Amino acid sequence: MIRIHRDLLIKILFTLIIIFSNITGLLELLGGSIFAEGSIILLTFIMTFILLFKKRNYDLLDWEMIFIAIYSVIISLFGVFYFNVETTSLICLYSYTLPCFIFLCKDSKFLKKNTHFFFKIFLIMLAINSLYAIYQFLVPNPLIPLDSMRATGLMKTTLNYSGIIGVMFYPLLFFIKDSDNIFHKILFVFLIIGGVFSQSRGLFANIIIGYLLAPITLILITKKFSLKSLLRIFTIILFTAIIGIIVYYFIRDCEIAQRLERLIHIIDYKNDVANVGRSELWLSYGKYFINSPLGYGVGQIASGTSFVKNAVNFESYILDTFYSIGIIGILYFYIPIYWIYKNVKKIYIKKQKYIHMFVIGILIQNAVQPVMLTPTTLVITWLTLIIFTNYICKNGSQHKKVYRNEKYINCMDR
Repeated sequence: MIRIHRDLLIKILFTLIIIFSNITGLLELLGGSIFAEGSIILLTFIMTFILLFKKRNYDLLDWEMIFIAIYSVIISLFGVFYFNVETTSLICLYSYTLPCFIFLCKDSKFLKKNTHFFFKIFLIMLAINSLYAIYQFLVPNPLIPLDSMRATGLMKTTLNYSGIIGVMFYPLLFFIKDSDNIFHKILFVFLIIGGVFSQSRGLFANIIIGYLLAPITLILITKKFSLKSLLRIFTIILFTAIIGIIVYYFIRDCEIAQRLERLIHIIDYKNDVANVGRSELWLSYGKYFINSPLGYGVGQIASGTSFVKNAVNFESYILDTFYSIGIIGILYFYIPIYWIYKNVKKIYIKKQKYIHMFVIGILIQNAVQPVMLTPTTLVITWLTLIIFTNYICKNGSQHKKVYRNEKYINCMDR
């Protein structure tokens, strides 16, 4: 009888989750949408339960996440009976129970030990996706066409593709900054180009605002103002914008430029249909919250559960969360952020800025897009939170500080 060691099984499951999450388009061709997304949910649940099987100690944050998971079930059942919500909506309880289970694995010794390996798998799969996205845009042949002008990579939608790129952009930036490996820099270039071809306004809001706010948050935390840091950020953004304008000027009459027209209206909230629609949806949220501040239950968001009649849609995962589980949603976002900063507060300050960019980027993208409404982006986002934080802590702890001339000097700077 062949016996597979528990750690090896977890490693296989984790690797499959990363690979499947990056090829949902291919999986959908093989067995349909339910097969593609369902396989990711099933693998994640199996892996999570194995990781939790020998978990002995639970901290306060664990119990709070367990409370959120139980609350999401109770409020959803309440919604079925009180708001006459369809029973089929309960299948979407993975939206909050699954992340809560994943978070309980945050202290796993196995994940900490294999962080670098899984991070590498992420990068390789993203590069493959971006390569295909570049080809897909230049030679229009969408795998599963929702919008023929936008690249989806090997994923089934631009929502999945741009969502995962948005989640991985800043971790990858940190990884490259910390590495002299030219291969990592090449991967990053593919990621940027693929992101452009996805034409996701949420992704670009994530990148631009994340860059702007990261140095500001550092100032608030360290109580030290760095004009040099701010000027550097503004210079990069300004230089990128100027280059983009120049390139667009010379290619504006070409077919490719016309197909990138969507990006030109990134901040047009007067004429652009998508942006105007988002504004109306966001403004309408207040009446729903007043009617039920405790939430209406999970599974009624149109973007992720189109089979539910009369579903709402705010085009914002943050607002969708507050609609689904009410004010408890504050804990849902606050707990992981608190845990991250609790773990990285002793890391050398120059490394901390990537944590700020990562957290800010995820929050921004989920504020303006429903990027975590599919199992693919949901799983990748939460696993990345854990993997990236472990990676930062592991590498950051190696940059020890020594005391010299009454000042702390980082060993890396000597």
